[in-house]
Order: sequence, then C-alpha cells, then structure tokens
Amino acid sequence: MSWSIGKVKKYIHKKQFGFITSCEEEDENEFFVHKVNIIAKEPVGPDTRLYTGEYVYYRVLENNEESDKKMLPKVEVSGLLGKTLRCEDIYLQQQHRKKNQENFPEQEEI
Repeated sequence: MSWSIGKVKKYIHKKQFGFITSCEEEDENEFFVHKVNIIAKEPVGPDTRLYTGEYVYYRVLENNEESDKKMLPKVEVSGLLGKTLRCEDIYLQQQHRKKNQENFPEQEEI
C-alpha cells in the first residue's frame, strides 16, 4: 500500500491508540492506529504518541484473517516528508534542555 496524508483526529496516550482521518478529497475514511504502528525516526520510548491535529503519513496495513470486518482499518504512521513526529520534537527538546542543565548547573548566589 502507498502512503497517504492524514490528520490525527484523536489519540489517547493512556490507552496507546488513536484515530486518523484521511486528507485525500476522495477518501474521508477514518483509521485506527496503535502505538506499536507509530514509526519514529528517534527512539522516544514510552513517550511515543501522536497529537490531535498533527498531520502524518499513513498506510493501511493488511488485515489479518482473525480481525473483525466491522473494525476500522489499521494503519502505520510516520512523519510527513521524512520529518519527525511531534513526539520526537518534544523528546529532543527535553533531552537538549537536560544536557544544558547538566553542563551549566545553576550557580549559587554569594
């Protein structure tokens, strides 16, 4: 399957899943995405998530035979145009701040 552009309709971080809607004019379908199907360029560990309103690339995964026909199609998700996802940007910013705090600890006032 080819990659398409979609928008995160809702992502529930505690439950590790969400929904994406297609941005294609001829296709207004809704898709299910689970945390394990989020492809991040940077390893963000437990902070891997999507954010409501975020635009992403997605592709529909082949349904296995055991899946219920009434369920929404499952998708795999990555950042647009090879860019990072928002969760990766936030993670990298946090790591940068942490590194700066380690290198430049607050000086005690005299």
